[in-house]
Amino acid sequence: MKSTRSEHHHSNQKSNSETWVRFTCPQGHRLKANQCFAGQTAVCPTCGGKAEIPLPKANPITDTGALRLLEAVELATAAQEEHLQATRACPRCGETILASASMCSHCRLYMFPSEAWKSFVRATQDRDNSGK
Repeated sequence: MKSTRSEHHHSNQKSNSETWVRFTCPQGHRLKANQCFAGQTAVCPTCGGKAEIPLPKANPITDTGALRLLEAVELATAAQEEHLQATRACPRCGETILASASMCSHCRLYMFPSEAWKSFVRATQDRDNSGK
């Protein structure tokens, strides 16, 4: 049995509902077509009427999904604001500055970020100890 091009084409397609677009012809007959044909004209096999194959619809977001997204944004924003508002004392002048600041706005002391500073000190100590 020889397979036609259209049979071969459809046999390679996924059979789940995401690959199909459902629509109606002008007479109201229910039709379906593969979403790869969206924008093309289909002929209704029942009445011969022509209908444009629509683009697939986007999956609507549920109320629960929307609330989860909003909650995630609010948590991220709150954590970011908390980080930006954290403060510490300048080691030179003692004035209160932002914990994320790399320079004191009062005395202009440059400060390494804490982890970078610790790494720098360890590397310096290792270098000094290896030379002895």
